[in-house]
Amino acid sequence: MPELPEVETVVRGMRQKIEGAKLKKVTLRREGLRYPFPPSLGKLKNVKVTSIERRAKFAIMHLDNGLSVLFHLGMSGRILFPEGSEPLQKHDHLSFYFEDETGHPIELRMSDPRRFGVVDVCPTATLQTSKHLMTQGPEPFGDEFTADYLYKTLKKRSLPVKQAIMTNKVVVGVGNIYANEALFMSGINPRRKASAISKQRVAELHSNIVKVLKDAIKSGGTSLKDYVQTDGTLGYFQHNFKVYGRAGKPCPVCETEIQKIVQGGRASYFCPTCQK
Repeated sequence: MPELPEVETVVRGMRQKIEGAKLKKVTLRREGLRYPFPPSLGKLKNVKVTSIERRAKFAIMHLDNGLSVLFHLGMSGRILFPEGSEPLQKHDHLSFYFEDETGHPIELRMSDPRRFGVVDVCPTATLQTSKHLMTQGPEPFGDEFTADYLYKTLKKRSLPVKQAIMTNKVVVGVGNIYANEALFMSGINPRRKASAISKQRVAELHSNIVKVLKDAIKSGGTSLKDYVQTDGTLGYFQHNFKVYGRAGKPCPVCETEIQKIVQGGRASYFCPTCQK
């Protein structure tokens, strides 16, 4: 599933291509993905894209008619800008057609083989209280997400620390890959009870969550299965993994064999020597 760095990379690609462009029309090739498309989606036309941002794992396109379009990539979604008359593929479910300031046509195409993605339309003024965003926690790069906030929040959580930092109400966007990596960098075992971690160790974890997410964004995200950037190229953060997906291989620090367990239905990878 695309996580925060992948969505942020997609948002930056969208900004370069269509921020300031005029949306001419939307073509829907099915009734919906995870949920039905709202009737207003197919009626959007002749409106300008004023800005594009990311909130949690949503890419959000703001329009000058007071509406915003939200995109969630789900498990296998891709947002691409095909060149020329590139033929439609089987899972290309909808297209947005734009014109830039010079009148040059641009197509944004969303593909989603598993159809767990979401495309919705919301009034911009009430976006933050919409069903998609109202329960989301602080952004990892925002002023609310401090080491002190994380310590106080984890103190109230009795579940394992890895599951706690993957909870969107605690902090958004720390998906499975980046939780594994941040915990390794911090020397914290993913099975440790969140409330039992010292303030100093939580401060290290806070710093490493921010660092690993920023490093992944610089690398264009992680491409393991479906994810690609908006120009079709792969992300390459997967080449920097210290523990994720490396069960049975030596720890890069102490050479102890990396172990794999399952927590909350997700794979956790860790070094039993380095992570206490």
